[in-house]
Amino acid sequence: MPITAKAFSFRLRHYKAARVGGVGRLFAMVSEGYKDQYARCSRRLADLLRLRDEGVPYKDPLEMSQNELDAYGVKPGDRAKVERYYEQARGVRLEPDELRECKDALGRWIRAESNQSPQWQDAVYTFFQDCYHLKDWVKNDPAAPNQSAVEKFITNSASLSLCADICNGSKHLKLTSSRSGGTPQLKGYEASFRPIQSSNWRKYYGTIRVESNGKVHDAFDLAQQCISEWKTFLGL
Repeated sequence: MPITAKAFSFRLRHYKAARVGGVGRLFAMVSEGYKDQYARCSRRLADLLRLRDEGVPYKDPLEMSQNELDAYGVKPGDRAKVERYYEQARGVRLEPDELRECKDALGRWIRAESNQSPQWQDAVYTFFQDCYHLKDWVKNDPAAPNQSAVEKFITNSASLSLCADICNGSKHLKLTSSRSGGTPQLKGYEASFRPIQSSNWRKYYGTIRVESNGKVHDAFDLAQQCISEWKTFLGL
């Protein structure tokens, strides 16, 4: 069957991208299509969910120097306030003023902890970048369905338009054109810190928030929604 001009152009671009990787990489790339990129996005999602379930190792602020703590705004007495905050889990009720002070201390403590390991943020950005750019594979693969409708599909999707803005904002530092109507930002949200045995490091188990237009989205839920919508759109 003769190759179409569009298919030839698609494979040529992959050849140029792959030729530095050797012959094996070349043949792998020219044979790939939108289904391969969808599978890659699904693997990224699996990595993201694994990170959520396994937790991320962080350096304990107690092991930081005072200069490090000062840099993150951690104040003397913050540790006691953080421990006081956790006493709520044992039924201790805090007055509004004390609760606010404890939450502020917790926020400073989290900033100090989370600065030590950015894996969670890297994993989220990597997923949303790959997920958004699946649309380019759809547009350039002659075997892909609904090619002419893919841009409108993304714009009309609450989850994929957020995905697009997260991707473009992370690539270009500043989002100049929004598809979701907002400027989504990634935020960490504390869940629990658990000691790692025989180590002065701990693991951080938390959710990752996407905040946009006054609304908060769970990044893990958003990622799963994106994959689900792509699956339906592509008929996979």
